[in-house]
Amino acid sequence: MAKHSVVILIDHKGRDLMGASLIGHHLEKLGIQTHLEPLESWRAVMTAWKPSMIIFNHLTSKLIADYTENLKHQGILTAALLNEGLCLTEDNRKFHSQPQHGNLHCDLFLAWNQKHAECLKEHSLCSPPENAIPIGVPRFDFYTSPWSQVYQKSRIRQKTHILLNTTFAIAHFYHRSEKEQEMLYTALGGGKIAATKDYKKLIKAHHDGMMKLPSFIRPLLDSGNYTITLRPHPREELSFYEDFISNLSKNQQDLIKLDKTEPIPSAIINADIILNCEDCTTSVESWIANKPTLTLTFEKDPVFFTSTYADRSPQVDTPDQLIPMIEQALANPAQEEYAQLRKEYLETWIYRPDGKSAVRAAQAIARVLAEKKPVPRPPKDFSSLRRGAKLRLLRFFNEPSHARIQHVIKRHLFGEKTKQSIKYRDYLKAPRPSEERAARAAIRAAEQAS
Repeated sequence: MAKHSVVILIDHKGRDLMGASLIGHHLEKLGIQTHLEPLESWRAVMTAWKPSMIIFNHLTSKLIADYTENLKHQGILTAALLNEGLCLTEDNRKFHSQPQHGNLHCDLFLAWNQKHAECLKEHSLCSPPENAIPIGVPRFDFYTSPWSQVYQKSRIRQKTHILLNTTFAIAHFYHRSEKEQEMLYTALGGGKIAATKDYKKLIKAHHDGMMKLPSFIRPLLDSGNYTITLRPHPREELSFYEDFISNLSKNQQDLIKLDKTEPIPSAIINADIILNCEDCTTSVESWIANKPTLTLTFEKDPVFFTSTYADRSPQVDTPDQLIPMIEQALANPAQEEYAQLRKEYLETWIYRPDGKSAVRAAQAIARVLAEKKPVPRPPKDFSSLRRGAKLRLLRFFNEPSHARIQHVIKRHLFGEKTKQSIKYRDYLKAPRPSEERAARAAIRAAEQAS
């Protein structure tokens, strides 16, 4: 019997590559070949790898629903693992649990928590419904041993090191065209999630919050007692922060580093204290890593600032409060007054933060493959074969399948320090084969060292 293979589609390498690589590591141990490809390669992977299963990061668009229908006819299973799968609110859970299009087909849904899994079963998104399975969050496995060794660094520094995570993911749409703002509206559910209907207000809240951020950073730099890693959300543009840092004195520039490439587990594990901007999943990650955590508040829009985080971390409302609250948190790094609430939250929304989410994902995938016994019959039309051949060819040159020659040239000349169209941003966030190999090698090394 031929060996099964699975394709995991990666939306953003900085956020998703390591978690997907860890799932792939466990799948390979079960004898299942795994390919990690950019999300934009979703059509090319069929003929390139002839997979038994393709794992998507969402199933809500009409385009993907149509595709899953084709996959079913071609003997290829469809699975899903959300990038951001907390699904805290009821309408958000319903949106990701109800088939948004009648022809959607899903064989397996790997949910972050039991609440979402139960909602998926209630709405029979999977076939059968029982294949909605809570596993936790694979990328959060890297906060526990042995996987945390992938990111642990030796420390030689005198000053307290602060990680400041920003979350202004849609701020750049403030200066985008009306058409691009409408594309965001569609991506946010097209009005099906009540909280995101007024998308222009959300854009302005992120933009205005970002404008206020420097007022919190300046007191830290003025004190000279801290070093700061400023880490924007993966979808933020860097120009605002680059301009801010370039206007600082040389001494202050030495105290702050703008970093969009270091993986978030590495940044969290090697920091002394974490500052997050209003609601942020990195707060949850910091709790799992047992790091003292503070939340900076800005516009307090109810979509971006909820009691979920306000009740579980100290809130810094004004810049003058920041340094005293940092020193207080460093003196009490366990933040005992929040410990029980955080523990209950993690058990509810992260299922089991025990470092075994990727194992549970791999086991669920293997079980569904064994039960359904797919026999892939990928298309053989010229267009499909061309896409598959292009994917393999570009992998040889260490490029993703949707690379364009102008993007390759621009990356080599300017990297991210240039104006970024949406297509160029999609190109930059795609994993390259060398990055996948490096991720897998680091995972193997951590396991062997344990």
